[in-house]
Amino acid sequence: MTDTDTQKPPRAIGKSRWALIIFLFVAASLLTAYVLLRGSTDIRKLTEQVYLIQSTSPLFPHGSNSIAVQTNNGIVLIDTQLAIWTGRVNDAIVKTLGAPPSTVVNTHWHTDHSGGNDQLTEAADIVAHENVLALLSRPHEGFGLTEPGSHHTYDPREKDGLPETVYDGLLTLAPMRSGGLVEIVHFPHAHTDGDSVVFIDDEKVVAVGDIVWPGSFPFIDVHNGGDAIGLLAAIDVILARTNPQSIIVGGHRDPTTQAELAAYRAQIAETIEIIRTAKAAGKSLAEITNEGLPGQYASLSGDTVPEATWISMVYQSLE
Repeated sequence: MTDTDTQKPPRAIGKSRWALIIFLFVAASLLTAYVLLRGSTDIRKLTEQVYLIQSTSPLFPHGSNSIAVQTNNGIVLIDTQLAIWTGRVNDAIVKTLGAPPSTVVNTHWHTDHSGGNDQLTEAADIVAHENVLALLSRPHEGFGLTEPGSHHTYDPREKDGLPETVYDGLLTLAPMRSGGLVEIVHFPHAHTDGDSVVFIDDEKVVAVGDIVWPGSFPFIDVHNGGDAIGLLAAIDVILARTNPQSIIVGGHRDPTTQAELAAYRAQIAETIEIIRTAKAAGKSLAEITNEGLPGQYASLSGDTVPEATWISMVYQSLE
């Protein structure tokens, strides 16, 4: 008898041990994802009564922006960010300004702008355009970022997450302590069909939501009324209402100036015209996508909106 003959076969891993291994793997993966998503939140003063709150994480390096405004009727918070960040946003406001927000404005329906509504509704009135309430109250399709034209189905939002005050056209909130106004203006068919732009204190600060994505192609939610041509028209109005000293804050990335927005607008308009010309010449979406845009626009192609996605959004907007 050889040593080989006396060796025992390896012990099989039992079902309970496999279950434990799988559980630990899933738990570690979820913990890692949570840490990578959670990131950090910072607040800084833009003007005497206006503060920018930025949250970033390894998974979302460009993060999300909120704006807190001191008015005669309390603090106005523009956008809640993702639900996982809303608590930190609220804490930053309380620590810096001494009180939680009494009004929350959603610039549009996307969850990185309205996902924390339910955490704030007990103390704050949630304000949005009427199209936001209509959309969040029913099942609907929304944007997807996996490929051009992809989408996701969303369930209706719970009552606590719905806007409580809606408007159509224009809404003016309580004046600021300086006497300046906080004016909410609806821009139809831009990033979505329910976009609100907030002009603060004689245009010293302007919160534009996702109508402007500094340094990147903007996202057009074509499933819910978004339109590239309407977005360009919205940027034109924002440019007309601002001045060289205005601080223009998008939903993501750092604030921009009027001059920077004008240069950005020119790039977006040029790419739209290139796609329009190609489509008018009878080229299909696939053909235009394969040809791509000229090299000078390559820097606008990013993880959120790559060039192919932008071409698809513009092409659908032209139909």
